[in-house]
Amino acid sequence: MLELADLYYFCGLLATARFCQHALTAMNAASRIAIGIIALSAWIAQAEAPRFASDRLERIAARVGVEDSAEIELRGIGRVPLRVDSDTVTGEIRHIGVRVFSERQRKMAPSPVYDFLERYTLEALLPGEHEKPLEKQLMEDDLEFSELDLHGIALMSLDSVEQPATITCLGGRRYRVEWPYAKGRSRAVDFPVNHRLLLGQDMDELERRLVAKLQAHADALGGPLLDGRHADIWEGRRSAAHTEDTILAKILDANPHAIVTMLAYGGNKIIEIPLSWLLHCLDAEGCVPSASSILCDNPNTVKLLILENHPSLGYCHSVRVEADTAALATGEGMVKVRLVPYLPMSKVENLFYENQVEN
Repeated sequence: MLELADLYYFCGLLATARFCQHALTAMNAASRIAIGIIALSAWIAQAEAPRFASDRLERIAARVGVEDSAEIELRGIGRVPLRVDSDTVTGEIRHIGVRVFSERQRKMAPSPVYDFLERYTLEALLPGEHEKPLEKQLMEDDLEFSELDLHGIALMSLDSVEQPATITCLGGRRYRVEWPYAKGRSRAVDFPVNHRLLLGQDMDELERRLVAKLQAHADALGGPLLDGRHADIWEGRRSAAHTEDTILAKILDANPHAIVTMLAYGGNKIIEIPLSWLLHCLDAEGCVPSASSILCDNPNTVKLLILENHPSLGYCHSVRVEADTAALATGEGMVKVRLVPYLPMSKVENLFYENQVEN
């Protein structure tokens, strides 16, 4: 028979258990709230963290920050104003450099030269250790000066009077930037039209970022897309003299998926995306499509070569398209694409004189 003392003891255990249960529930709720706050804070921090158009810009930002018009200390110069440009939609940091060129000149005559010289000057004259001595870096990058050096370029940022520059492309191989200062005399710098130098990225990074862009376009775009600049290739030119344009138009009209094999230094990459999305992505990069050429012509298979040129940066993408025309006619076909990215423009002409067509 249950005695009174046992009843008290049992009730005490029950009360203790209920108390522990409520305490545990409260603790779990508090823990969940704490974890949620931590996760939210991490998400906000990640959302607020700036994205950069290149690894180099991210390294520069770690040293100087990303505040536009802030003043920074340069070796042998003192404090000069900083320029930071970002994408108005995505917030991605596109440029960090010494504020040398005016907004007026940038708008009147757009050129990749502005960002390159401002960024190069900033990075070269930052205090602290550098991977290479400045003289060796200038020699490797093939920069040549006339009555000028990087310190002189940086000092222009402190001049209250605008000093407009004249930019000339010498045979598509070198840029020359001149600042006239007296009758018949000017200060100048010239350097190669080299995409890696101008963009501040090596081939591994260029290819990595291109793959990311292609995949992002495939994820973001929700339907068929023909960019206007590609339409210009064949619109109004459907004639016997431009048979390749008609063929390309028919291929794109079918909006086929493409198995893209990108030949890369770090190993070939294979991406499956609609062909029109691939061309749009290259257009968004600033490339201008040139007229395509027929590499092989038979009743069932056609191979085209499309060149995506970026003359101001000195590179070209080679896009070879192989299509089964019979399969495309049924709406079930796919195309094979061989993408060779970032070819120097000086080598592009060799593409037209190959003795054989690769399968």
